[in-house]
Amino acid sequence: LGVPDDIAVECDSVPDPASVDSTDNCSAAIVLLTETVTDGGCEGDWTVAREWVATDDCGNRTADTQMIAVSDTTPPELFGVPADDIVECSAVPNPPTVSATDNCSAATVELFEETVPGPTVGTATITRTWSAVDACGNEHYVAQILDVVDTSAPQLQGVPADVTVECDAIPDPAQVTVTDNCDTPTAVLRETTEAGDCDGRWTITRTWMATDAGGNQVSQTQVIHVIDTSPPVFGDLPTDATVECNAVPPPAEVTA
Repeated sequence: LGVPDDIAVECDSVPDPASVDSTDNCSAAIVLLTETVTDGGCEGDWTVAREWVATDDCGNRTADTQMIAVSDTTPPELFGVPADDIVECSAVPNPPTVSATDNCSAATVELFEETVPGPTVGTATITRTWSAVDACGNEHYVAQILDVVDTSAPQLQGVPADVTVECDAIPDPAQVTVTDNCDTPTAVLRETTEAGDCDGRWTITRTWMATDAGGNQVSQTQVIHVIDTSPPVFGDLPTDATVECNAVPPPAEVTA
């Protein structure tokens, strides 16, 4: 009495043997259980044959069997897959270590990565897909999508400070360099001049600009104040002389 029906169960849900009783018309009966396990095609598949045999005092026997078909149809679970994210092109993280657990066996984790270039240099869409496979071939996929963007402007190096100089000592434009986190833009110089209150005074504005492939722009300016504080210098002046009253020379032609 109490031998259960045949069943099919998951490998982590195999029931304990049932409590089976026996009755006899003349004497008590002893019930013995024999369990036979037959391996299947993978670690999570097998068959359990449970045979209960009841024997009375006179050696009369009866037997009944329950067959349990054990299988693994549950895929593994993945742990540690990060959420989708938006990152700068200079800050793409390395793939993390992702683990997997399974209800019946060990699971193997693999990473597949696909990169699709974006519309500008340095931008892209990275799809990282982790796959976990158990011993019976059940598979589970989890993906992370990284949108790689460029929102950082280039950096200018070497832009000189504002300066005040004499009109005959104006410096040449400095050699300005550019760095960027995603590509290699170049610096463009624009120079404007504003007249002052005399010929020897004016203002020069030098502006260096750089734009990367993502349209991010930077600019820095140097203002040069040009002045004239030096007095003129005469050219050849005649030397002092002593002359007769009727021989006073006319004034010399003097340049400055």
